[in-house]
Amino acid sequence: MQSNSTEAPPGTPNKNKQCAAQEEMNTTATKATGPWRQEKYLIIGDSNISRLPEITHKDLQMESYPGANIYNAKQMLSRKTKTTDTVNKVILSFGINNKDCQPKETTIKQLQALVRTAKATFPLAEIYIPVINYSTNLTQQQRDNLTVVNNHIKKNLQHLPALREEDFHTTADNIHWTTDTGRKILTSWMTALNF
Repeated sequence: MQSNSTEAPPGTPNKNKQCAAQEEMNTTATKATGPWRQEKYLIIGDSNISRLPEITHKDLQMESYPGANIYNAKQMLSRKTKTTDTVNKVILSFGINNKDCQPKETTIKQLQALVRTAKATFPLAEIYIPVINYSTNLTQQQRDNLTVVNNHIKKNLQHLPALREEDFHTTADNIHWTTDTGRKILTSWMTALNF
């Protein structure tokens, strides 16, 4: 008799359990957040946001949460942010830390919950999800997982396009953007949204 269970065969890592462990592990990032100034424009994301160049724009606030994944982002918004109508545009740049998660069973559901929470938290704001840029040096499974997530983002969400492959570079860890890549991404986002 064939089993309908989605459990991984014995000896095979269960990616959903790994993602659940990652969510638990990253709760310190969720707890560490404080109140945001809630400027007109918000860019909230994982550690790669710290790779964006510092700019002086009186209406822009950028917040970086190292190690945060999509689940953590949803928790941060629902627990730490007061509902406000002063924010006009929000970029939620998370997803690279979900590269080992099952996209359909975990990541996409979490992404949908994040967008719902963001819309409730910032009811008058436009919510943007950037297509996840990733290194071609990630494992094939990680690239496949992120491709499924990106296809969902492009088909179903208000999104910002990825950089062209030749413009995107990471450090040796294949996760963190180079300084030049951060500059190009910020320029792309600000141009797309008329910041």
